[in-house]
Amino acid sequence: MEFNKIAPYYSFLESLLFGGALQASRTSFIHHLVDSENILLIGEGRGRLLKELLTLNPKAEVQVIEQSTRMIEKMKWDLKQFDLKKVTFINESFLTYQGTYQFDAVCTCFFFDCFESLEVKNGIGKIVSLLKADGLWMNADFRFFSNNALHQRIAHQILIQFLYGFFHLTSRLSPTTLVCVQTLACKGGFKVVETFEHAFLPLGSEVYRRD
Repeated sequence: MEFNKIAPYYSFLESLLFGGALQASRTSFIHHLVDSENILLIGEGRGRLLKELLTLNPKAEVQVIEQSTRMIEKMKWDLKQFDLKKVTFINESFLTYQGTYQFDAVCTCFFFDCFESLEVKNGIGKIVSLLKADGLWMNADFRFFSNNALHQRIAHQILIQFLYGFFHLTSRLSPTTLVCVQTLACKGGFKVVETFEHAFLPLGSEVYRRD
């Protein structure tokens, strides 16, 4: 994957295609982080969750893992009005990240939909090792809902395939189908605390606690 080329336009493209829907999914459970002292953000992109987090909980120590150097540059520019002394930016793929520090909370927003099933499973296992015993994992991503009407499921499938095609051309993204993160999370040692599902779009979020 290579997101450097689209980093300058990422926020614009998100707003153009989805309005505020993705941000609503990112921040639907941010209140759970108000007292967290150490937080890890994985694949943070342009820093839209980080911005809200710094406003909500300015005392927290935050580590940000982001593979794209341009995303980090743009993130710092977008957040120049904030004091970033307590924010550590790590320019690395989470797949190769070898950190051992344990956090109060870990956040993955529209991150795991960029990976194949085995990579997601391994990533969830790594999150388990990075969380304290009572730590929280907040996840937001695209997903399909089986209880939707047939026309909604067809429309959602078309949208997802368009997005995978677009990011394959612009960012060399290789996956072509969504992985059910919630199923792998529950098998990997997490229990669901709270969930959010968008009414019209194939996206949502949930909060997990180590089981």
